Amino acid sequence: LIKDLNQANISINFFLSKLSHVEQQLGLNVRDSQHFFKCHGTFVGHKGPVWSLCTAGDLLFSSSSDYTIKVWNLSETYEGPKTLTGHDGIVLTVCAKDHLPYSGASDKTIKIWNIKKLELQTSFIAHNDPVCTLAISNARLFSGSLRSIKVWDLSDNRLLKTLPTQNHW
Repeated sequence: LIKDLNQANISINFFLSKLSHVEQQLGLNVRDSQHFFKCHGTFVGHKGPVWSLCTAGDLLFSSSSDYTIKVWNLSETYEGPKTLTGHDGIVLTVCAKDHLPYSGASDKTIKIWNIKKLELQTSFIAHNDPVCTLAISNARLFSGSLRSIKVWDLSDNRLLKTLPTQNHW
């Protein structure tokens, strides 16, 4: 075991020496994440943890434990946030298509929002458990819960199919 550990240590030291050589040649420190990721600002507005983010055009949508969705304008002004309220539970997921946000929450509902009026457009009970995730592809909305994935038609919010999942808990 000691022999293996010594060999691993030699390999790590060899790798680090090569990495240092490359860093010197490039004038970088690739082990410093601040070099690659620089925070340009922080959006503050929720009163609880943020569970989900999505963008649509110049808009950023965030969902939170505070039962709300915040709408941020990402244009030059970074104005916002505007708040969408209506869920009776933690908003776990948000996605958007054509500036039309969809949200899912622990209240088992999916809500569709009118972003121009900042009001609820449609709401329906989607699952027997919390709606944990949403995704959109073509004209279909996919919602995931604890035991199933459902496929919805975006034109009329009609349930098309339920895909059973394995519950390994």
